[in-house]
Parts: sequence; C-alpha cells; structure tokens
Amino acid sequence: MAVKKFQHQFIATASIVSFALAVRLMVSTHPHSGQGKPPMHGDYEAQRHWMEVTYNLPLADWYRNTSNNNLLYWGLDYPPLTAYHSLALGHIAARVNGSFVHLHKSRGIETYEHKVFMRLSVLLADVVTLVPALLSYYDDSGYFFLSLLYPGFIMIDYGHFQYNCVSLGLCLAAVIGVKKNHHILASVFFSLALNYKQMELYHALPFFIFLLRSCVDQPRGVSKIVKLLGLSLTVLVTFGMIWAPFLHNMNSALAVLQRLFPFDRGLYEDKVANVWCTSNVVIKWKQLFSAKSMATICLASTVVTCIPSGIHLFLQSSFKAFLYSLVNMSLAFFLFSYHVHEKSILLVAMPALLLFQENPLMTIWFLQISHFSLLSIGLLCLKPPVKYPDLFTLVEVVDQSDGCGAKFEVLIVSDKFEGKPLLQRHRGDEVNPCLLPADTDSPTMERKTVMSVLQCTVRSPLKLILSGEHSVVYGKTALAASVGIHLTGTFYRLDVPNLELDIEFMDKQWSWSVTCITECFSKEESVLTNSPVPPSSQDLELCQSILPEPVNFHDPRSLAPLAFIFLYSKLLRNSETGLRVVISLKSHWPGLGNSAAYAVTLAAGFLFLTGVINKELDAASRKLVCDWAYMAEKIMHGSPSGVDNTICSYGGVIKYIQGEFHMIPGEHLASLQVLIVNSGVEKNTRKQVEAVAALKQEFNQIVAKILEAMDEITIKILGLVSGGLDWKQLEDLVRMNQCLLSSLGVSHPRLERILEIAREHGCSGKLTGAGGGGCAFIILPHPLQNEEQLIQHLTRDGFEVHRATLGFANPDLPGYLGFANLPNQVHRKFVKKGFEFTLMIAGEAGLGKTTLVNSLFLTDLYPERVVPSAAEKIQATVRIEASTVEIEERGVKLRLTVVDTPGFGDGINSTDCFKSIIQYIDEQFERYLRDESGLNRRNIIDNRVHCCFYFISPFGHGLKPLDIEFMRQLHGKVNIVPVIAKADTLTKKEVLDLKRRVLAEIEENGIRIYSMPDTDSDEDDDYREQINQLKASIPFAVCGSTQLIEVKGQKVRGRLYPWGIVEVENPDHCDFIKLRAMLVMNMQDLQEVTQELHYENYRSERLAKGTPRKIGGVNVDENLGDKDRLLKEKEDELRRMQEMLTQMQTRMTASSISSNP
Repeated sequence: MAVKKFQHQFIATASIVSFALAVRLMVSTHPHSGQGKPPMHGDYEAQRHWMEVTYNLPLADWYRNTSNNNLLYWGLDYPPLTAYHSLALGHIAARVNGSFVHLHKSRGIETYEHKVFMRLSVLLADVVTLVPALLSYYDDSGYFFLSLLYPGFIMIDYGHFQYNCVSLGLCLAAVIGVKKNHHILASVFFSLALNYKQMELYHALPFFIFLLRSCVDQPRGVSKIVKLLGLSLTVLVTFGMIWAPFLHNMNSALAVLQRLFPFDRGLYEDKVANVWCTSNVVIKWKQLFSAKSMATICLASTVVTCIPSGIHLFLQSSFKAFLYSLVNMSLAFFLFSYHVHEKSILLVAMPALLLFQENPLMTIWFLQISHFSLLSIGLLCLKPPVKYPDLFTLVEVVDQSDGCGAKFEVLIVSDKFEGKPLLQRHRGDEVNPCLLPADTDSPTMERKTVMSVLQCTVRSPLKLILSGEHSVVYGKTALAASVGIHLTGTFYRLDVPNLELDIEFMDKQWSWSVTCITECFSKEESVLTNSPVPPSSQDLELCQSILPEPVNFHDPRSLAPLAFIFLYSKLLRNSETGLRVVISLKSHWPGLGNSAAYAVTLAAGFLFLTGVINKELDAASRKLVCDWAYMAEKIMHGSPSGVDNTICSYGGVIKYIQGEFHMIPGEHLASLQVLIVNSGVEKNTRKQVEAVAALKQEFNQIVAKILEAMDEITIKILGLVSGGLDWKQLEDLVRMNQCLLSSLGVSHPRLERILEIAREHGCSGKLTGAGGGGCAFIILPHPLQNEEQLIQHLTRDGFEVHRATLGFANPDLPGYLGFANLPNQVHRKFVKKGFEFTLMIAGEAGLGKTTLVNSLFLTDLYPERVVPSAAEKIQATVRIEASTVEIEERGVKLRLTVVDTPGFGDGINSTDCFKSIIQYIDEQFERYLRDESGLNRRNIIDNRVHCCFYFISPFGHGLKPLDIEFMRQLHGKVNIVPVIAKADTLTKKEVLDLKRRVLAEIEENGIRIYSMPDTDSDEDDDYREQINQLKASIPFAVCGSTQLIEVKGQKVRGRLYPWGIVEVENPDHCDFIKLRAMLVMNMQDLQEVTQELHYENYRSERLAKGTPRKIGGVNVDENLGDKDRLLKEKEDELRRMQEMLTQMQTRMTASSISSNP
C-alpha cells in the first residue's frame, strides 16, 4: 500500500510540475520587457548585461562606474549573490555562444538562440529553488498546484523577465526551517535570500522577532545566550563568505551599498499600487517634501504600521503568527516604504500563498488583487497593433504626470517619417491618421525628439596671475589666485547616441555620433583614467578627422572642440550613451584662464561620469582632474606652464614653480579688492610665449635678468600675502612688474590705457596672463573714495569691469570646483539673468493698494488715484493697467510688473467685475503658451501673473460676497494672498478677530489661498521660526506710506496722526515687513507654483480641448489656424532665413567677382 501510495503521489506531483513548467514555457514564447526597444531594452537586457559585466570585468569594477561599466546603462544594483549568479550564467553563456557576453558588442542582443538560453536559465533556477521549496512546504497536492500556477510568479519571471524565483525560493526554504524548528538552517537560507535581493528586507523583521523569541523561550539562561550567539554567528559567517571579496577595500563595499539603496531614484517607480503613488493623484508628495524628508516619512510610516504585528508575534510566538506577520509586515513595507517597485508585491504574495490552508478565501482574494496590480508590467510587453505591424521601429511612452496619467511624453521612431518635412514629422497623423486622431480626448501629449537628463554640473573658477607671468615658463616662481568668476559645465545624458558640445559664450555648437567616435578610436589602446597621457600626433589626427572643419592651431578657441574630443576619447569613448555638454560663462575674459577652466570642467565632468571621482573631491581627485586638464591645455596652448589648470582645479592662492605647487594661506587677501578689466583685445598665449622665447634666444642675458627680477618681485609679493599686506609696497611691486612685462613686449596699447586710467585715480595695476591683450587688474586701496568714478571712467572708455576678491571669493566652500554647488549656481544664474515677477493687486478703491505697492518696492509705479464719485460708479468698469519697472538692489535685478485693477468693485452692480481679470490672466497664459511653442524660446518674457494681493476692507465683519466670489473664481488660476488693508484703523484685538473670521470664511467656502512651503527638518531653527511666524500672520494686516517721518532721531516711513505715529516697517504696528518677507522669500516658489500648477492646468485644458482663446479681443485660433500652425510657422521662418542667406551669398560672390576682374 505504501509503495502504491508513493507511486500515486509521485505521478500526481510529476503531472503538476510538468503542467506548471509547460505553462511557463508557453508564456516564455511571448515578448519580454524592452524587446525591440533600444537603447535600454528593459529588464531582460539588464539581466544579460550583468552576465557580461561579471564575466568580463574584475570583481572590483562590478559596482563601479568605469569606462567599461557605465552604471547609467543597467548598472548592477542587487547584492553580491545576484552578481555571483550572473557570473555563473555568464560562463555558461560564453561556452554556449561567446557573442552573448561579448564586452560592449553584445549590448541589446535579441537573437532567437539567446532568448532560448535566457528563458531556460530562468526555468532552471525555478526548478532548483522555488518548485522544490513549495513541494516541501505543502502536504496537499492541490495547494501545491495552485501555488505553482500563481500568475504573478509566471508573468514577472517568464513574461517580463527576472529571477525572483531564486530569492523567493530561498526565503521559503527559510520559512520551512522555521516550521520544522531548524533555526540555524532558517538563518542560513534567509541570509542567502537577503544577499540575492535586498527587497527581502520586507521579511527581515518577522524572522528577527521570531528567532529572537526562540532564544528567549530557552529554558536556561546559558542556553538562551548560546542559541543567540549561534544564530548571530550563522548570519555573520554567511554574510562574511558572500561579502568577503568586497571587504578588503572599504570603498568597494561602500560602492555596493550605494548601488543597493539608490535613494536618488525617488519615492516610487512607475505606477505602483501603494499609498504614496495612489494618493499622489490628489497630494503631490514630491512637490510638498524633499526626497530626504519623504524618506523619513516613509520610514516612520513603515515602522508604525509594522509595530502591532511585531508585538503580536513576540508575545504569541507560533508558526501561524509568524506567517501572518510575514504577510502584514511585507505589506506594510510595500504600502509605505521608500522607492517601491510594482514587482515588490510578490514579496507579499509569497507568504500569502502559505496561508491557503489556513484562510483560503482571503488568500485567493488578496492574490487576485496583487496579480491585477502587476498588469501594468505585463502590458509593457505587448507588440504594436497587428493592423500596423511594420509601422513602428520604436514607440516609447513616458508618464510625465507624477503618476496620475494626465500627461505623457511619446517618442516615435519609424522609417515612415523618412523624407517628410519637419511639420509632418512632428504630426504623426500625417504618416498614419490612426496615430493621433484629430478629435482625440487623450491626455496632453508632448512630442519630443530627444530627452535629456541632468547628470552633473561642474563649476570651475577663473584665475588671476598676481605675479610671475612668462618667468614661470623658465623655472621661476608664479603666484596665482582664483577669482569669483566661474565657468560652468552642465552635463546631460541623452536618450540618443549623440555627443553634443555647446559653448554658449562662443555661440558655437558641435554634434557627433557616438558610434562614429567609437569606430574612429576602436584601434586605439585604452588608457587608465588614473594615468593621464599627453596627446600624441596620432591622437590629434584622429580628433581632427571627426571635426566638421579644419582647426587653427594658433587660435585656442578653435581648438576647444579638439580638446573636448581628446578628453572624451580617453575617458568616455566606450560609453554608448548620448551626452550633451553645455559650457557657460557670463562673458569672455581673455587672460583669466578661460581655456584652463574649460579643460578642468570637462576633465572633472568626464571623470565623474566614469565613476573615478565622486562629488566630494579629495586631494587625489583634484590632482587627477588637474593632470587631465593639463593634457587638454597642451592641445590648446602647446607648452602651458601648468599654473592655470592648477589654480582652476584647487582654487585659493597658489605658489607654483617647476611643476610643483603649494597652497598659500590667503587670509590677508580677504581684504584685497581688485577691479578686473577686459581690454576687449583677444590674446594668444601660444603666440606670446613663443615671442618671449624668441626674444630670450636673441638677447639671452638681458631677458634672463628681467626674468630674475620678476622672480624677486614674486617672492616679495608672496611675503606680503603670507605675512600681512603693506598697500604701498604691494602697489610699487605690481607697478614694477608691469614695467618688466612691457619690456618683454607682451603688453598692448589698450592694456596701457587701462593702467593709465588707474594711475589717474591713484591706483596701480598690471596685466594678467600672457598679455598682448586680455585683461588687467587694478588694486583698490582700502578705502578708495573715488571707486565709482574709476569704474565709470573705465566704462566710458569701452572697458568691461568686474569687482572681485582674490582667492577667497566664497569662504564657505572648501574649494572652487565641486558638484555640490548647484544651489549657488542656480543663484548666480538668476542674478545674471535677473528676475521677472508679475504681481496683481485687486480690491475695492480707497484701500491703499497703490500706496502699499509703492512702499513695498520703493518706487512710484502709479500716480495717486481718486475715489470715484457716485455718478461715476454707475457706469464703472474694471480696467487692467500693467506697469513694468526695472529695480536693482545690490546687483540683483528685478523686472517687476504690477497689474492694477482700477474699477474693481466700484460699480453699483459688481456681479461680473472679476471676468475681465480672469480674461487678462488667461491671455497671459495664452501668450506664454504661444511663445513657448515658438522658434526662439530663449528670450520669452514671462508676464504670467505669479501672485495676487487681494485687499480686504477693514470696515466690515469679514469677507463680503464679492470677496468670496472673486477668490473662488481665481484661486485655480493665480496664487492669492489675502491682505487686510488700512490696519492702522484697527486695534490689535480687532486685527486678530478679523483675521480669524477671514480665515474661517475662506476655509468654509473652499477657497485655496497661497500656502508657503514647509521647512525641512534640517533647516536652521531661526529660519523655521521665521517661516512659522509668516504663516501665522496670514492674512497680512498692513498699511503703507511713502512719507518719511523723523522718530527718535531716525527717518522712518509712516503715518502721522494726532494720537501718534504708525511706522510702516515696525512689526508691532502692522504686518508690512512680514508681507514683504513672504514675497521676497517665496518669489521663486510663487513662480514655480504658477508654472507647475496654474499654467499646466491651463495648458492641459487648452491643448486637450482645443477651445478658442482671445487675446486682445481677437480669437487666437484665427491667427493660429489648426493646431499645427505653430510648427508650420517655424518652417516658414526657417525657409525665409535660408533664402536670405542664399541671397547674401549670391551678392557677396558677385561683389568679389566685380572687385577682381
């Protein structure tokens, strides 16, 4: 009987397993994730790429960004056990077919033979791990059958393509160990599972609590400790064996950990059915909180939701409680933790499967829902419609709506677009009408050709040579300092294999194919990124061969793309990812090391992208950047001294001699202010160095003595810098230095004119750099009474002037080259451009709106108005008056537009008085939409209304019906800030009572007023307190005045009454200071909310509905035609420009012929 029973069980089990494997094989015949979708190809390619990386590269490079392992292209981000599994499969793949794992060349392989190999590798892993684990757990073949056929396992591993069966099988083996009281074995298996996929942390707490309780339940104290030590040692040994190859170097271990927990990927991935993604439709978490704050919230939420189940498991330690705890805690992680993937629901489904016997109804119900949440992944594997099988080469859809599905970006690549003009290429329906129907009600679509992703931003300072120009070339000392003018390089990853360089201050752009560069340098031997090599003649020939035009070796600006290609070919040529580099500088400053800063920026950016250096630049990283920049400098200048690239790499003050540099304490320079003056004459370092060399060769002894004298001057200045400045000595030394440079013939009449003007104003200066043009600097004695006159004199003579501090332009930064300075770069960018801000003021007449605005910005925007008479009120209509004024304060420019609404609320019947205001706001949105879609989008003037001060009368008992209706109509279009006018007519108690009533009525009527963003937990306490005070002051009770009154010997702005003085800027008298602080501190946020919320809502509605809009009473659709008119206008304008160029060329040709008979 026993034998017969065993035979029946064996046959049943074999049948179940065979059927389950057959289902898996059938699913495997369908497309996998990313099939036919370059450049990334989906998770299938990720798993294959890991085999390629682990098979070809040394273990130390598996998790590091190198020239052979671009982490942006499916970098390994699972624990070491996954890497070892990939390594084993890589060796098998190499034996089957070496092309499967050929370094770089195997990328994106999708042959039938390879697909069979990959699918069978998953099947083998499943048979070895998950299938036997399920078979060991279940006694009932029915439950075993249902578990094997759970669609989630099959769809993800065999449809989408992954190896989840391995980690789940190991975890299930650990559960079996718990069930059978083999706790040491359970610890081993769970440690293996956790080292295969870090998501097994979802199950870690139940295992920890249960095993800890098993130690507590031991009968004797010694046995408790023995078991605890045994379990601990088991875990440590298991982890130690797996991590041993990475523990010899702390950096290697840290590199693995950084890849395992990528907090920079965001709150969640794609459309995952957890709390954060679901609620994001209503609450925009990513806008409300920073990534750091959101991670803290997720951690707290996860811990709180896990606590009840954890307490229950510890108090009632049974296997049943353990299973329920596995489900509950893993579900808590899925619902509330940070950066959750859709596939993570499998970690909840696996323990849920184990409750089939305990609670079959709830188990099946939950598993059906969990499978439904995975359908978005399954849909990604669908082929294009059968009706159009050959239409698409690539269709890529990216959700741009933060998860709510309101906005998508669609990238379509097809040979059907071949030969079509720009208009028809942008209109997919010209190629196939079914692509985007004209009357579609689909969400907003943005058609883009290329998508770019910011990778890093590098900032490098320019430099000023205090002393030692030219003499440094002959082994003498040079003294250089960085200045507060920076060159910025911004590096973007492109989704197309192009390499682009845009040098904005030169107005030059270049573009190459990555494939072309790879092929061009394919025969070149790879170099170690940490071993810079000088450019060889062969390097220069190869670099020149891919430039669109011949280079001028006597012009460093012409050599800029050559240096770019050289550095790229040495550091990044094996990367197949597209890259765009934008180099920006406020203006060109010849002689201040522009080319060196350019070389340093490129070297630092490329080294960062290869993973050789990180954001925290240590001394070794800076030296590597400096050395590579020097190689690029050799291309642009022939025989550079090395000073420029050194100072641009390290910042501060540097003494440089014969290839060695020493950082000089420059505290005394903090008080040294200089004017940097651009002569406007282009200089050529190579030419000047060669000229001095020729002069020395002809007059060796004379020039040698000049160079010796220059060296002595440098040493004297060095002593002053190190030991304390003596203004008179410094000025004399600088003046002598300039005379010596002039004797070498490296000055210029324009430079001499700058120094002549300086002497007229009692100052000294000298040229800086190679000379022959470029810049000079003028030392400003402290104090200098006529500094403004000096600057004006230089400006009148056509010179560009910049005031700067040497060496310590930003003492809060450890160096001047860094990636962590993006906020400072953003600040400088806005200061350079200036700010644009539009403020609307609305409210009844006579509430002091004009006076308040004039008080806020210290300017007269409007003449004083009179309150309309009763007769005028009968026919009163609302007018819109916009006044723009340029305001500059401490070098920061603000283009302020104030939109007044005279006539609002003045009429006898004011029911519809807000309609013209709504129309004006919509018109500005429409204008911006048209400009944004136009050909020249760089100089768009933003007249959208960013904020509306709505004035509330202090004489009522709260909001009037007109106030409520106005704010209800406009709160979805503009940021409303309620302001209680004429606060000086109310007592403090009356102000507080009125504020409470206004806020209560705003909330009661569902009005959304502007809410200042919350502060982060790591903000300064004083700043947080200030923000809290501003929030508590809403609505702001203010009064305005432009009249100056003397109070206690000081002039203040205020109002004089018989009973006393009301000071406008006294926070005890009114909220004027708080209102101004709110506006200034949140000006950027007001603009962002306008852009991202109000304008996007208008834009989505406008483009989705296509409804006509009017600007200035004219239907814009009459001007635009159909929705593609804007694109057609672009083509027409481009065609006109081409015709003009052709005509100019024809005239120039005719002119040259006539002048040369």
